[in-house]
Amino acid sequence: LAATAVAAGLALDAQLARSVRRVAMLLLALYFAVVVAGYRPFGLAVAAYAPATLFLLAAFVVRLRKEHARHWRLGISGLVLTAIAAAIQQLGIGLHSVHFNHNALYHFIQALALWMLYGTARASLRAEARE
Repeated sequence: LAATAVAAGLALDAQLARSVRRVAMLLLALYFAVVVAGYRPFGLAVAAYAPATLFLLAAFVVRLRKEHARHWRLGISGLVLTAIAAAIQQLGIGLHSVHFNHNALYHFIQALALWMLYGTARASLRAEARE
């Protein structure tokens, strides 16, 4: 929901962004209901977050093309790193079978990716405040 809301705000006009956010809220409610009902395969999670992630990636690319600001590259890199982290987790790639397994490596890389996205948001807000 957050990724979709941010992407809509970055890439769409206000009215369309509002509509996209409403649809995203309905889809989140549906996802929540399905998960609470007990249906929890990993593919469902991917189906829920992949479109939002790709939408945010596209919004960052659009903004990069318009503004050429470095922070949009940081956001793009953070989203790519998120995908790499998920692939590492699903492929079972770890550095040590006990002390730093695939799940620990995933969370470490994901933390770096989230830090990059935070940097993007912070820089974007600063740039907006200067305007």
